[in-house]
Amino acid sequence: MMRESDPANPILHAKHSARFRRAFVWYSHRLLRKRFAAARLATGSTETLRGVNEHEGPAIIVMNHPSWWDPILALVVGHRFFSTRPPTGPIDAAQWRKFGFMKRLGLFGLDPDHHNAINAMTEHVLAIFKDSPRTVLGITPQGMFTDVRDTIRPRPGVAAIAARSHDTPGTPGAVVASLTIEYAFWNEPKPEVFLRAQQVDAPATPTTPAWHRAIRNAMAQNAEKLAELVLARDPANFDPLIGTGGTSVHPVYDRWLRLRGHDPQIQPRPEIRP
Repeated sequence: MMRESDPANPILHAKHSARFRRAFVWYSHRLLRKRFAAARLATGSTETLRGVNEHEGPAIIVMNHPSWWDPILALVVGHRFFSTRPPTGPIDAAQWRKFGFMKRLGLFGLDPDHHNAINAMTEHVLAIFKDSPRTVLGITPQGMFTDVRDTIRPRPGVAAIAARSHDTPGTPGAVVASLTIEYAFWNEPKPEVFLRAQQVDAPATPTTPAWHRAIRNAMAQNAEKLAELVLARDPANFDPLIGTGGTSVHPVYDRWLRLRGHDPQIQPRPEIRP
């Protein structure tokens, strides 16, 4: 294992603890229930994620990064759909050093400004894939916080990993899926979280540029489709991930309304068109 001061390698190694990860997922689930009215997964996403998990080789989940909450959600989704897969993922080296518990979640530190960052990350992840072929890599390839309305511009590192994972004949390369997150207010005083998963179609020629285009296009398409669902404001387009999103005013007042035979949930009016 390298020393943290090694100038030739920007990687800071994880020390994954399955027990700590389970406890942190429980805490994350509880925190999300407290802060959000609901977390909703777009219809069809469950089947996509389960299909990714059935892949015999490694899996790569590429995510957008609009909020501080994204890693928390990634942990919950990962525990729900990839609980049998060892997790890994990069995090800024400064944050890795500041929040030491992250290494126990399987996250490795990476200096994004290091001249050899992409090559070092690629070799590090491929070594993990070789040692543990069913590893799931979670990564935000945009490399920074970005608004959901921004143009998707992923960095090339994840494409290099996807391409290189297919280099060894007779072994399954990585399957790649896009997981898009959006936050919005619907009918509750608390915000809601919306997610959609879409598999990235593997290019016919699995080169790094081809994978880069495939990942960029899938992330952009996934974000566009999720935005359409969020704008439609129809819960029927989603499956509950956390909570139900039921709208209420106050527990005591809600009970009083029920005793009077009224539904306490706020029902939005249908759209009025001219």
